[in-house]
Amino acid sequence: MIKSLLFAINNLILQHVLCLIMTGSPHYSLYTILGGIRNYQSFVKMPKKRRKLSKDHERSISLAQKEIELILAKIHDIYDDDIRGEYAISFAPIKFTLDQLISDYKDYGITDKSKEDYSKYLTLLSTFKSEYEI
Repeated sequence: MIKSLLFAINNLILQHVLCLIMTGSPHYSLYTILGGIRNYQSFVKMPKKRRKLSKDHERSISLAQKEIELILAKIHDIYDDDIRGEYAISFAPIKFTLDQLISDYKDYGITDKSKEDYSKYLTLLSTFKSEYEI
């Protein structure tokens, strides 16, 4: 962190000196340079928001991934191209919902949206299983 702060200070001072040499008048005042350094320090020290994680939710996602892999393997084992294509097209929203759920959980942790996505995934999966025999 100290190296990056020194690097930023050196860049600001270098910009000030180059503007002074090339134009004869400074583009940046010393006050502007010091203000930039203060802003940089506050930016570096800004804390990141922690994600709220849940072991139960992670376990549910892991089981869902395994179930998706199993169903996809069964779909790919179907011999008839037309039937395999129909199954794959109708299964695509389920896979998309799970991928979105996983991505959101990795980025934001457990939220109301992740809970909604998981219930949506379960609904889509049960509908798929009731309509198609796998």
